[in-house]
Amino acid sequence: AKWNSAVHLKEVSLNLVDAIWTTRPEDPCNVLEIHPLHLAGESVDSKLRRVREAIQEQKASCILLSALDQIAWLFNLRGSDIEYNPVFFAYAAVFQDSAVLFLRALDE
Repeated sequence: AKWNSAVHLKEVSLNLVDAIWTTRPEDPCNVLEIHPLHLAGESVDSKLRRVREAIQEQKASCILLSALDQIAWLFNLRGSDIEYNPVFFAYAAVFQDSAVLFLRALDE
């Protein structure tokens, strides 16, 4: 279906949810734990190697991750930022020669 002129997009510079949700609680930021290799079943190096192979197959230069379970699996880390889930708030980027894990510092 074509929208033609029925839809107009306008840039909004502020987050409208934040503007009305004034009582939003802070996101938790708890200590991470290393998931032992004997439980994980595969090392971080091995997982990164496989991800990099997939990046090459797709002729891409990197992959950006925002799914918390995927990040926890890839880096063999576990957290408790979300109740009843062994994940933590993070983002990650995997390149052919490096991997970057973006986390909030505990003291923020």
